[in-house]
Amino acid sequence: MGSTPGFRSPDSLVAHVPVGLCGPAGDVCRDVELAAPNGLSEEYLAAAEPGIALTRFVSALLERAIVRIGALAPVTRERVEELAITDRDTLVLRLAELMTGPVLWITLDCPAAGCSLPMELRLELVAMQVEPKPEHPWEAETALGRIPFDVPRGGDLECLLNEGQEGTSTGRVIARCVQRAGWREDLKDDELEAVEAAIERVSADTEFEADAVCPHCGHAFTAMLDLIPRLVSRIRQACGHIQRDVHLLASHYHWREADILALPRSRRLRYLALIDADVWGN
Repeated sequence: MGSTPGFRSPDSLVAHVPVGLCGPAGDVCRDVELAAPNGLSEEYLAAAEPGIALTRFVSALLERAIVRIGALAPVTRERVEELAITDRDTLVLRLAELMTGPVLWITLDCPAAGCSLPMELRLELVAMQVEPKPEHPWEAETALGRIPFDVPRGGDLECLLNEGQEGTSTGRVIARCVQRAGWREDLKDDELEAVEAAIERVSADTEFEADAVCPHCGHAFTAMLDLIPRLVSRIRQACGHIQRDVHLLASHYHWREADILALPRSRRLRYLALIDADVWGN
């Protein structure tokens, strides 16, 4: 059943990603419908090992949260790995907003000499947008001529994980990017650097700037924030509450565990708020 015009589920939203995927008609699909994972999916995500690679957790999260990418549905794990890394980061940002609210508080140390005291910074997630970059096909100018390339995708990082090379092989990722675009020759260091620079130019930036003023010394500065690890941690913490939520709802309403886990996240939280009001008289 489709949504009624003028109404939107509190558990879903449509995000616009910078790169997108090729659709069945050859068009580029950039509108991604996200739905907050229900309790069953949260239980699965909460069971992830503490040291799980960020890439793997993001893939598992998006596999359970993406309803469609344009006309592409259903969305499989393979499809999630086809998404550009900047698209995946954009979806994590929007999903954190959907699941945990529009405000993120982070702790920073003042960079001023002689201060270095911790301070709290309030960020509005809804105001953080990832801007699209030039359309492909993409090419890098090198001594060998123009080398075509694709942007890094989730599957590239998954491949490095499988090879035990996560975070240690930028050249391996770049090689996969040019091979995917049809380039078959080996690249020397200067060509790799040229392609890497070109990839950075066309990739949407998911590091955000935030203006801040230290409340202790008054020093004003601009902080560069890599928010994705923080947002993933926040989502993991939210998923980690599922067993407590099930316990409270089962104790109060005597519902079956399976029924509680099947509830949409927002509905489960509303029932928990009602229980809290009953207990504390709010």
